[in-house]
Amino acid sequence: MMSDPEFKKQIYESYMHSAIRYCYQCARCDENCPVHAVTAEYSPRQNILRSLLGINFVSAGTRLAIFGCTVCDTCDEVCPNKIPLTHIFSVLKNMAAAKNISPDSFKGQGKAVHDQGTAIPISPPIARRRAAMGLPEKYDLPVNEVQAVMKAVGFEDKLAKLTIEAKKKEEA
Repeated sequence: MMSDPEFKKQIYESYMHSAIRYCYQCARCDENCPVHAVTAEYSPRQNILRSLLGINFVSAGTRLAIFGCTVCDTCDEVCPNKIPLTHIFSVLKNMAAAKNISPDSFKGQGKAVHDQGTAIPISPPIARRRAAMGLPEKYDLPVNEVQAVMKAVGFEDKLAKLTIEAKKKEEA
């Protein structure tokens, strides 16, 4: 695998450029990652190593390697150098989405947030937990505000493109 200077530049231009250098590959992130415990296809340590070396692994064949992160922040908590790894993983996810190789589930979640203001609607179990915490059963979401923000950052256009690309793949 060859180093890709443009890929490395994108990683290092994220605000994590100084923090990522301090990763010494102790593997605590892998040891504590709940996704890595289930599948070795997802490895926070490997993602950081590849990013450090500038090895561009953002491709359709590596979706799980990139999108496996659930942003539970466990790796951030156990990192001895306090590297916010989940931010770096978000940069990788954004790079993949820009290439239109994000999983369909992420596209669906984006559409749900756009249309309903939340990715997860209130289900009976959620309503019970809310009641147990003294929270109202239902609440009004500022969907129009969410949509305004999404429009301002160009999300609507990106979502439309992803939907169109997905339909093109189905038709092929």
